[in-house]
Amino acid sequence: MIALLYRDVIEVEVAGGVSWHDVTDGINSALQKSGIQEGLCTIFTDAHSSGILVSSGNRLLMEDFKNHFQSVSEKKLYASPRDAFVHIRASMLPRSVSIPISGSALHLKNRVFLWDFGSAGKRELVLTVHF
Repeated sequence: MIALLYRDVIEVEVAGGVSWHDVTDGINSALQKSGIQEGLCTIFTDAHSSGILVSSGNRLLMEDFKNHFQSVSEKKLYASPRDAFVHIRASMLPRSVSIPISGSALHLKNRVFLWDFGSAGKRELVLTVHF
């Protein structure tokens, strides 16, 4: 069997600090553009300061996640003092997730969020579709 691929990149502007961004609609837009009806979409961030979470997006739950991530103190003395807390926070989440595609959209009842813990700027999400 030959695995065919489609790849796209989505840019996300992050505010800096502990922030989350619902990227579900952007991913679905890219999938619509691809014309692929069925397959498996892998969503990957290569930013050391980011991770991906699939969740309902309930505001109170998202605040609970934010409080949990902030429990990794910025003020603690780390062996790598510059931004160890950013790396530690990001390590709490996967850098990639794979979600089935159905009808050119993610087959998902929840939402996909990019969490970021670093400085403000652009982050890239790489979408790879296997079909």
